[in-house]
Order: sequence, then C-alpha cells, then structure tokens
Amino acid sequence: MRKELGLSQTAVAKLGGTDRANISRWENGVYPWGDAASRIMELLEDVAAGKKPRPLVSGQDEILDLLEELAAQVVEGLDRIDGGIAQLTEQLSDGAARTGRVRPQGRK
Repeated sequence: MRKELGLSQTAVAKLGGTDRANISRWENGVYPWGDAASRIMELLEDVAAGKKPRPLVSGQDEILDLLEELAAQVVEGLDRIDGGIAQLTEQLSDGAARTGRVRPQGRK
C-alpha cells in the first residue's frame, strides 16, 4: 500500500509515530504485524481513499495542517518560478532577435 501511494518509509513512519527501521521490519516480516502497524495501515487506507487521515499520534492534526500549508506554499513558489522562467525566456528571445543571433519567430 505504501509503495502504491508513492510514499517513502520515512514519510509513513513520521505519520505513524515510529521510525523508518520499524516500517522496514514490518514490511519484511521481521516484526509481527501489531497494533502500531495496523494503525499505520488504516492511515494508508484513508490516504488511498482520499480521506483526511485519523490522528495516530498526539499532535498529528497540527502536523497535517502544517503539511497542507507547506504544500500550498510550494505550489505558489513553483507558479512564481514558472512565471519567472517564461519572462526570462521572452527577454532572452527578444535580446537574441535584436542582435541578429537568432531569427525572430515567424521569419525565415
């Protein structure tokens, strides 16, 4: 389930209140599938179903809210970068056309 969702062992461990090594041990059958592993599986099922995960550890709601806020900031930053790249590309094209190094679009 973790791999199907594209999540790392570290990400699942943080959300489940454990560490990456425990996730690896559960996945490889070294540790028995206990309560903690079952709660993490419930979390993954919620994520797969598009639901907001139920809290597994104290403060998880705050962590999820912060992650949502961070994701929104990342998207906003990427949008600004895309706009900056488009503007820079246009400026470079205009400068090259003025120097004659590149033919302006539409001319042969």
